[in-house]
Amino acid sequence: MAHEIRNPLGVIEGSAETLTKRLPQLDPLSTELIGYISAEVGRLNTLVNRFLTFARPLQPQRRIEEITVLLERALKTAVARRPELPVIVDWEYSTNLTPLLIDPELFEQVFTNLIFDAFEAMPQGGRLSLRVRSALWEGREGIELEVEVTGNVIPAGLPE
Repeated sequence: MAHEIRNPLGVIEGSAETLTKRLPQLDPLSTELIGYISAEVGRLNTLVNRFLTFARPLQPQRRIEEITVLLERALKTAVARRPELPVIVDWEYSTNLTPLLIDPELFEQVFTNLIFDAFEAMPQGGRLSLRVRSALWEGREGIELEVEVTGNVIPAGLPE
C-alpha cells in the first residue's frame, strides 16, 4: 500500500520540480502553488513513513558503526532531495570518535530527517553546521552531535 501511495507522490513531486526548472519566469502565484505541492508531497511521505513505523514492530539490527559515515550519507541524501536550496554545509568531526553499537539504518534515517528539516527551515539560504565529538554519558563513551542552523529560519513577527 505504501508503495502504491509513494509512486504517484513521486510523480507529482517530480512534475512540480520540472515545472520550476523549465519555466524560470513563473508568476508569484504559480511559484507559490508549486511550493504548496512540494510541501504537501513531503507531508504525505512523512505520514506514510510514520504509518509504516507504527504498523511494523521495530527490531533494531545493531552493529558497530562509524557515525560520521552515516552522517555523510544522510547529508548527501538531503542535498539530493533539495539541491536548489542555497545552504552552505560545514562540518567538524573529531578524530578520536569511538565506533558505536547502533542500528545504522535507523540512525541514518534520523540524521537524514534532521538535516532535511534544517534545509527546509532555510528556504532563503543559510548555513548548516554539524559538529561531532566524543562524549561521556552516565559513565559510558558516546558521541555528541551538534547541529546549528543560521539564516532566515524564523519568519518575522513570530514570538520567540
